[in-house]
Amino acid sequence: VGVGSAVGGHMWPVSSVEGVIAAVTARLPGQDVTIKFERIVNIGEWDEVQEPTKPRTLETAKKDVESLSGVVNGYKTMAATNTAAAVIPAAGSNTHEMLLARCRDVLKRYTAKEGVAVKFNKKYSLRAIVADRVLEALGDASASVDAQTLSLIMKAYNSCRRPDGAIRAFEGTVGLAADGSKEASTVAIEGKSGGRIIPASAALDQYTASSLLQALGQKKDINAIRRVLCAMDPLNDGTQSIRIAGKLAANWPVTPNTVCYNVALTGGVKSGTRKGLEMAADFFFNMAEPGCGDEDTPEKDVATYGTMISGFSLAGRSDDAFSLLLSMKQSGIKPNRLIYNSLIKCVEDEDVIELLYDMREEGIEPDLVMYNSWIRVLCDRSKWYEAKNLVVTMESRGISPDTMTYLLLMNGLIKVNKPASALTLFEAANFDPKTRPLVEHVQIYTTAIKAAADMKDYERGLELLSRMSTAGIKPNTRAMTAVMGACMSSGEHDLAIDVYKRMSQPDGFALTMLIKAYCGARHLSTAWKLISENISGTKELSPKQVMVAYNVYLKACLMEEEYDLARDSFIKFLGEPYIPSRDTYRYIVEALGYRIGEFRELNIAGKEEEQIKELKKFRFLLFVLDAVATPEIFCDGLFYASVVNLGMALGGLPKKIVTVLSRVRQGSKHIGDGAYRSRDSSTTTGDLLHDSDNMLEIPGWECLLTNYTNFKAPIGTKIVFPKLAIQTNKKSLPLVLKAEQNIMFRVQFDGNTRRRFR
Repeated sequence: VGVGSAVGGHMWPVSSVEGVIAAVTARLPGQDVTIKFERIVNIGEWDEVQEPTKPRTLETAKKDVESLSGVVNGYKTMAATNTAAAVIPAAGSNTHEMLLARCRDVLKRYTAKEGVAVKFNKKYSLRAIVADRVLEALGDASASVDAQTLSLIMKAYNSCRRPDGAIRAFEGTVGLAADGSKEASTVAIEGKSGGRIIPASAALDQYTASSLLQALGQKKDINAIRRVLCAMDPLNDGTQSIRIAGKLAANWPVTPNTVCYNVALTGGVKSGTRKGLEMAADFFFNMAEPGCGDEDTPEKDVATYGTMISGFSLAGRSDDAFSLLLSMKQSGIKPNRLIYNSLIKCVEDEDVIELLYDMREEGIEPDLVMYNSWIRVLCDRSKWYEAKNLVVTMESRGISPDTMTYLLLMNGLIKVNKPASALTLFEAANFDPKTRPLVEHVQIYTTAIKAAADMKDYERGLELLSRMSTAGIKPNTRAMTAVMGACMSSGEHDLAIDVYKRMSQPDGFALTMLIKAYCGARHLSTAWKLISENISGTKELSPKQVMVAYNVYLKACLMEEEYDLARDSFIKFLGEPYIPSRDTYRYIVEALGYRIGEFRELNIAGKEEEQIKELKKFRFLLFVLDAVATPEIFCDGLFYASVVNLGMALGGLPKKIVTVLSRVRQGSKHIGDGAYRSRDSSTTTGDLLHDSDNMLEIPGWECLLTNYTNFKAPIGTKIVFPKLAIQTNKKSLPLVLKAEQNIMFRVQFDGNTRRRFR
């Protein structure tokens, strides 16, 4: 397309073969000729003009990525047709630049800040999906990636909280270990057609390094953050052996800037650990003061100070936070609103007004958002009166409360156990025509209904629900669930069931409330049907919600003395991938009328009916011990203490049973004259006892209670007792030891004779 001139070195365009021949043959013999070639590559059509209001969904993402196929095929064709005679390098060519530019264009469509561009991003991680497809397209082309494209790819992963994707993209395109070590990267990003991205060190710059540090911060990998910054340190020339957490730090051809350090500081602060905060403090003090930095030592800026002040505030180190604020002012950097918002988290309640004055001295006037943030902090501390005074100060400055202000105040009143005051505040705002539009909000009404539930005033809750509809506010699932709670707290369980049936799209929490309502209304079979369906069927409830619902059902069965239902459900529950929680054990004991882990005297002497009732409770507790006697499940220590205390309170045979229980847990070698050991293999309580080789095996604790007279073994017989695995902690161990000490005391001094078990 061009021939160099004979004199002057200019390139003259040519459009035909004859023109090229004429330009060459007119030269002197032996004179060099410069010829410019151009290869036409078909890269397909591309729509660069995109509608800004076009929603971005999974379908549009698939279509946008498929549109890269033209330039991908063109790049592959060009790379495959290079010969020794005429070579245009694929990497760095115009086609390569076009490929990367189109990839960036696709990524930018889903990283824009407009709401239509990020539709479904939170639910489906749409940006990460697009980044996956873009990497596949680059892999199909067997192309390398530049720093600008890699930065967009990593930002897409980080925005979706997918740090592993960002780290994989870094290692596969740069060819370096993402943890900053000297270890070789083994990541290969392949396309669907068999190609793979060619790693290139040119993809590493300060932007991609900061994206990598952000991904490591999301993973809370403090050691990797240290190694990456060490690899970027200009003082690290590669000749030193710097080892961090057992790995040698690499030497990267890029130096960190202030942004890199700020991202590293954020990762250390947000790790929530003391080690992370100490790392952030080390980086902070290694940075240069404002105006004193150079290429090797980045200087601090307002974001640097803000990050460290936020970290010290969250850690409760108020002195360090305010010292940094003073140092910041002395360095000539003016604090911003975000820094003062961080300081409110560690300031004393009485110093809030003083902090306001300090802001005004700096020329920063608090806005409504800042006031609401401070009100939230005070309400979280249950300092409602201080929050109220702050509202008065806010109004005196000419700033009117908004919906969020009322919501925070109402929640603060509910938190300090003042639901009536929360309703009074709501009604006062609803009565005033100026503030009525502020409280005509679904969250405000939901909070008011929650306050009515705390007051056990279901009629007020139903009235508020009716007023929502009158005001044109459609009740959401949370509001309807709050009404269910108000009905249930007032004992109107059937009414709560009716409210559930009015929900259009109930969620898992609402279904959990329905199961509680069925249990409260004594519809136990219906409640168990819903629970069993979610254990192995529909899965509308999360595992945690299933556990909560089952605990309520089990407690209801025991309170109604439906021990057979409780037994059957407990066995089926253990058959699924669920194990009893501490709440499960607590619900069992409390449903039987006791406080878990505590001893209580029983005044049932001469009352045969009461004795039979208490003995049934004790027998069920022994059944639970037998049911959980597997290698995978440990019994809660407080539950075990409750069993021991009840057996001692009942006296007689239960007292002997818990005596054996305590000896088994303590690992004693003898009970009376019979040596024993704990059974290793699990056996159901329905198995028969057997006596072979002078050994007597007891299949279960409940079986020992019901067949005690059959277990009297001759002296010298080895007794194999049921397995007993108890898990204790700092809270339960003292109560366990106290219960067992009570056994020893009563066994030794009851009737001035020591009784012996045979």
